[in-house]
Amino acid sequence: MANFTLWSRENLERLAAELYDENTQLRADLRAALDAFRALVREQGKEHLA
Repeated sequence: MANFTLWSRENLERLAAELYDENTQLRADLRAALDAFRALVREQGKEHLA
């Protein structure tokens, strides 16, 4: 594990920005995957009822 007490403020700020961007992208990807899964489940439910 990294010892962040040794990092410069500039590097900590850069890391925080990168992690924020990565987290934002991961959340968007997860939302898209859940939306696709829910659409698939709805479609399969319609086919099952028909």
